[in-house]
Amino acid sequence: MNNRSGSTYDTSISTSPVSGREKAPSSKEDIASFVESVLEFNKKGRQGFDQGVRQAIHFVGGDQWIQYLPYTQRFSLHQLDDWIPTPTTNIIGRTFDRLMDILLEGDPTPTAFPATQDQRDVDAATAASHIMIGEARRMNSYEKLYSPAAAWLIVSGNCIITHSWNPHAGTKVREPKTRKQRVPRETLRPVCQNCNAEYDIDYVAERCQVCNGPIAMKKSPDRDNYGGQTYDTKIEDVIGADGRQVMNEYRIGQVEEHAVNVLNFYPHPVADPDKMRHAVEVEAMDLDEIKDTFGSKAKDVVAEHLDYSELDISHPHHEGFSGSELSRDRDKAQVKFLRHVPGRMFKKGCFAIVANGHLLHKGDLPGDSGKLPYRIMRWREIPGSFWGMSPLTDLMRIQKRINAIDSHLISNRKRMVNPQWLIPHGSGVGKLDGRAGLSVRYDPHGAGGLKPEIVPGVPLPAQVMEERRMIMSDYQEISGEMEVLLGRIPPGVESGYQVDLLVEQALKRFGPIYKRFRLGLADHHREQLILCEKNWTESRKVQVLGDNKATEVYHYRGADLRNSTDIVV
Repeated sequence: MNNRSGSTYDTSISTSPVSGREKAPSSKEDIASFVESVLEFNKKGRQGFDQGVRQAIHFVGGDQWIQYLPYTQRFSLHQLDDWIPTPTTNIIGRTFDRLMDILLEGDPTPTAFPATQDQRDVDAATAASHIMIGEARRMNSYEKLYSPAAAWLIVSGNCIITHSWNPHAGTKVREPKTRKQRVPRETLRPVCQNCNAEYDIDYVAERCQVCNGPIAMKKSPDRDNYGGQTYDTKIEDVIGADGRQVMNEYRIGQVEEHAVNVLNFYPHPVADPDKMRHAVEVEAMDLDEIKDTFGSKAKDVVAEHLDYSELDISHPHHEGFSGSELSRDRDKAQVKFLRHVPGRMFKKGCFAIVANGHLLHKGDLPGDSGKLPYRIMRWREIPGSFWGMSPLTDLMRIQKRINAIDSHLISNRKRMVNPQWLIPHGSGVGKLDGRAGLSVRYDPHGAGGLKPEIVPGVPLPAQVMEERRMIMSDYQEISGEMEVLLGRIPPGVESGYQVDLLVEQALKRFGPIYKRFRLGLADHHREQLILCEKNWTESRKVQVLGDNKATEVYHYRGADLRNSTDIVV
């Protein structure tokens, strides 16, 4: 049992709903119940993980005076008195922006290189590069995939990207509706005009061998070697009652991708992501969206009683800070997407979608790889743990110390500028507001001759500011935000060569995660190319920006890829 926060796997958990079954669920109710039980089981494998992720999101957003309530598993505002200052010097927000810039530096769009120098492989690599660039432009991958994936990687230490083929998306195509018809095949044969005796086509006599009647060429049914009638298949257009040709309308399908919300992803509780056999992805969707997507299968789906943690929104300001308030949006329902690899129960894998106890879809796992369509990248890999560690985990503790010192500084400043008063009992003096030129009238007889006096403030020792400087130095060391990365040249550095060397040394720390992130994107786009190769059965238009920012247009089919390229980001 690994007792690290965020990666605890309780060995006392009951048997998995997958391994505990003898056969796969069959009825709709059984499949829906199976998905719900898998989700509840997988939730137990990530206890404590949500707390760290949500806290990091709070800190990046500037909400740092918070406390965690274990009995509600929510964050709430601090319980400090109103007079205590709660300043926020959001250094973590700056670090987040800096790490985002490092991860997204350059162009994340991949490039394909030919596996060999054969001309066909070179042409395939060119086609692959154009298709990936065109698809990234169509899907706006920088804003919809790269940026969210980098953000999740920083705040949670993990990012999960996925791809799929949606046959109901893409350009709508209209084609004439046709139908097949069997037409008896006929052939010209020599036939007797008296007795209708048929002869082979190469019969050359002029009289019938049976009745000596005249022979003439005549159409007759074509027979196979066993004497049966042969037929031709004729394809003809379907004409409607109005005399017009009937048209079929359908969409050609397209690749889809997205960065998974880590808080809504519940994987099979294993230490190695490559050994993950099933996962449940949860999304809160509007009822109209559910019914438009799944049609009549979703007619009985009703809104659920969702709370803050169950919504697909992780920003801390959503509907009350503590999250204890129930969602006022009563037009949503949780949609669970279960994916299971091929195995003992599911020979071709399983892809099931359930909403509020109703089965919306059940089918085989899409794709031919036999693997889940997820690419998981981790910031800092912890041996024996599925979840990676965020770079903000250690920085949040330092951020709290900085905020605490700043609070003490502000409190002391207020006492120095507007000091406290000692007011004798019976002096008749009420509230003193500290305004300039204040006159204090008191009764010396009632106070026994004593008068109100100011309590002189005591300045903070230099040790406090020295501690803050030490903490900031520790923060830079732990976060990797060296002065040169902040645009400041350190003292003693005079030449450009020295600056370049310092920048190179400072960036080396982020080299491993930078490489893992780019390799993950390359694998993701390689899987997308496989989907295009399989499903692009017709020629499709691909637009890319060429030289001088001019738009170039190409037309490609899946057969143009040949699966013979190396993908590099």
